[in-house]
Amino acid sequence: MGSAVDVQSPGAERRVFWTAAAATVVLDLITKIVAEATLLRTPGISVVGVSLKDMTRKPPPAPKLTQEQSIALIRGMMASRAADENPR
Repeated sequence: MGSAVDVQSPGAERRVFWTAAAATVVLDLITKIVAEATLLRTPGISVVGVSLKDMTRKPPPAPKLTQEQSIALIRGMMASRAADENPR
């Protein structure tokens, strides 16, 4: 089975290669320009960004309690627990 390139002429394979390479680069540039011009006119739709941002966001820090607030909280929890254990 023969090649599509004429083997008789020297450098024919190189010409085919460089022609194909140049055509690929030119078409790539054209499609990028068309894509940028088209896509920049439409508003973006966030699909993953918001969910990903929510998943990676750190939870807010716990509020700082004074010593009196901490004691009152512990006493309230202990009173609630005692009331649960000793119903009237």
